Amino acid sequence: FKIGPFPHGNAAFNYEYVIATAFLFGSVKPEHMTDKAIHNPQVAEFIKKIKITRADDVEFEKARMTVTTKDGRKLTENATKIKGEPKENPMTHDDIIAKYWVNVDFSGKISKKKATELLDKLLNLEKVESIRKLIPLLVA
Repeated sequence: FKIGPFPHGNAAFNYEYVIATAFLFGSVKPEHMTDKAIHNPQVAEFIKKIKITRADDVEFEKARMTVTTKDGRKLTENATKIKGEPKENPMTHDDIIAKYWVNVDFSGKISKKKATELLDKLLNLEKVESIRKLIPLLVA
């Protein structure tokens, strides 16, 4: 993983960074895309252990991961049902709402009150007279 002129983009679209982050922290969330997280030495050390290879028998946008433990055991898992894939495994309504709140909380830019009002309007967008009514809810 090489940190370039756009560290957040480098991290978000780098398999090694995302894999290391998921293994170390159990998920990949907005807080893992901060400069501090991207430069975390623990992540950098973990990335050195990751080897990505091509698997011709795995479908496009699917994956197989093999983890070799310290005692030499190999644990393999295939990811064939990717969460959020629109056709095969779409996010549920609750998943989308939860992701909204994770991002609102991380941003720290708008109040819970404004975020709640914004969410209500977004969920009922067909009833919003003008998109301009959303703009004040997006700022502190």
